[in-house]
Amino acid sequence: MTWVRHAAVGVDPEAKEVSLDDGSAVAHDYLVMCPGIQLDWEKIPGLSATLGRDGVSSNYLYELAPATWKFIRELRSGTAVFTMPAGPIKCAGAPQKIAYLAADYWREQGVSRDIDVHLVLPHPGCSG
Repeated sequence: MTWVRHAAVGVDPEAKEVSLDDGSAVAHDYLVMCPGIQLDWEKIPGLSATLGRDGVSSNYLYELAPATWKFIRELRSGTAVFTMPAGPIKCAGAPQKIAYLAADYWREQGVSRDIDVHLVLPHPGCSG
C-alpha cells in the first residue's frame, strides 16, 4: 500500500488511472475513494470565535453537539435558524434532522407557538 499525498483531480475508470494535481497519475486495479470534507469556519468572519456561544453552534464539530442541544433546551421564545450549506457536505441530512428534533422538542415543551423556526436550504425544492 502506498500513501499518495496529492489531490486527485480526475479519474479515468476505463484506463484504471487517477490523475493527480502534480500532473502525475496512479494506476489501480481497485479504487476506493474517500474524498472527505474540510470544515472552514474562517470563511464566515467571526464564526470561529462565536461557535458554542450565544446560541451559535454546529453539529459538524463533535465537541459542539452538546452546545447545540443546550441552546435548544434553553430557548423558550424567539427565532431559531437552522442552515444547510450548498455543495457537498458530510451527512447531508444532519442540518434538517436537528431542526426537526428541535421543533419536536419545543412542541413537547409547549413552547413551539412562541418560537419562529426557519430551516434555510441551499436550493429551491431541497427537502428531506
